[in-house]
Amino acid sequence: MWSCGRGTAYDHAALLFEPGAARWIATGIAGIMGLTGAAVVSLIGLSTGDIPTAAACAFAYWLVLRELTRRDGGEPMRVGWILLAGLVGGVAVGLKLTVVPFVAAIGLMILFLLGLRPALAAGLAMAAGFVVAFGHHAWVLWQATANPVFPFYNDIFKSPYYLPRRPFDNPFLPPSWLQALFYPFWWLQTNVLVTELPMRDARIAFGYLGAIALVPFLIRRAAGEQRPL
Repeated sequence: MWSCGRGTAYDHAALLFEPGAARWIATGIAGIMGLTGAAVVSLIGLSTGDIPTAAACAFAYWLVLRELTRRDGGEPMRVGWILLAGLVGGVAVGLKLTVVPFVAAIGLMILFLLGLRPALAAGLAMAAGFVVAFGHHAWVLWQATANPVFPFYNDIFKSPYYLPRRPFDNPFLPPSWLQALFYPFWWLQTNVLVTELPMRDARIAFGYLGAIALVPFLIRRAAGEQRPL
């Protein structure tokens, strides 16, 4: 998170820009985008748990990114911090199961950027964190409903307290592959495509454009040229 001093956003900007104003401007933009979106502002003060689990994922991401920058700087990677990143990610999933895609992305980042062994270590730590955070709750659900993730996957567990199917928010899915690929650009106008209440959020669309702008840097990096912009 940007608020963690020279944390995630700054360290990420350090991979792209030389020291100076450009690095801090990029850090500031990332921080503002992360804190002002519709999915953040609308959840402040609620009990849904999205903001605390998002903060945990950001912390895990920062730990991995910090070790990546250390390695690129010629310093040895510290596996203990990768284990901590996995543990924090696993706890986040245990606290809110819908965090799975984001923690899985952290695991893939470790695999592709740091290697197989750190990824396996992080995966084991994620499993441990998940068991610690969700294990007791799953056991209570199993005892009460015969489904440890009730009411999800009830087509498998067949709890008598719910229909034999899995709940799914089909109305919020894009109806075509074209819209699925460019869904964030549909959010530039006020809509109810992915929320119950009207919302408008341009951040992810800007993120798409930013990712395209970074393609030349990634190609250069894959070719072994490490120099920032």
